[in-house]
Amino acid sequence: MSKAAKVDAKEHMVWGYAGVFPGEFRIWDGDPFTNKLTFMADHGFQSTGLGLNAVREPSRFDQLAAFVKEHDFHHNLHFGCRYFEDSPETLQASIRTFLKGLAEIREPLGVALVTTCVGPYHRYMRNPSLAEQMKRLREVLTPLARGCHELGVRVGIENHNDYLVTDLIELCDQVPNLGIFWDTGNSCMTGETPLVVSRQVVPYVVGTHFKDFTCYPDTKELKLVVTGASLGDGDVGLEQIYRDLIELNPAPEKLVMEFELVPDPKLNPLESLERSKCFVERISGFPFIYPKNTKI
Repeated sequence: MSKAAKVDAKEHMVWGYAGVFPGEFRIWDGDPFTNKLTFMADHGFQSTGLGLNAVREPSRFDQLAAFVKEHDFHHNLHFGCRYFEDSPETLQASIRTFLKGLAEIREPLGVALVTTCVGPYHRYMRNPSLAEQMKRLREVLTPLARGCHELGVRVGIENHNDYLVTDLIELCDQVPNLGIFWDTGNSCMTGETPLVVSRQVVPYVVGTHFKDFTCYPDTKELKLVVTGASLGDGDVGLEQIYRDLIELNPAPEKLVMEFELVPDPKLNPLESLERSKCFVERISGFPFIYPKNTKI
């Protein structure tokens, strides 16, 4: 990719924050809704996730709309449903309700992306089988993706400790206008090595939970142990993943990149946040804010 294209991606790619919010972040003192918005502004983030029910109160809607306008902010709207418990008729009704709400709030709340994830089901279940799960997901996600596309909003399914990204790639190939909201850390949780699958998945990616872990195998317990890490300090390979996104994604300037920081347990969470911001600023050129000159 040309230098000009890389600069364009740096200028327009959205960097946001999805979680977590440790006590040291002071989010839970008072009104968490307002505190989260203040946190975003204080650190220079431009995106976060939002549920449709969160804006049902007119006062909340007005607060969010004013924040979006003042800070050039964007929201990712989450679509949640009981994919395998509810009837097809109930699911279709849920989609219609969601799309109606999306149409109403898309512009004033700067909705750039719709995300969804399946929940407690996963590819290793016997009932329903993986084939049955994929069939139901195709049936539900096809009208959702079509409706979002008609509204000019991208939609991505997250690998939420349930499916391999290769499962979701196959799903995207069968559902027009569906992309992947890639949680880079969650790939570790399903037995994938993020760097191994990176170049396969990044052409489908519409956004990320940009997450890092340190990992090691516990041969006695027969499991992979993962612990939190500041972005760039762990074993996920985020710098190379970022380069892959810039090089291979068809629209890197449209990506919504959200920190999902599980802080390094050896550090104060605020220090882990600052290390993460410095890392992302170095690889992307995105200008974060460092309250009280705390940049390390």
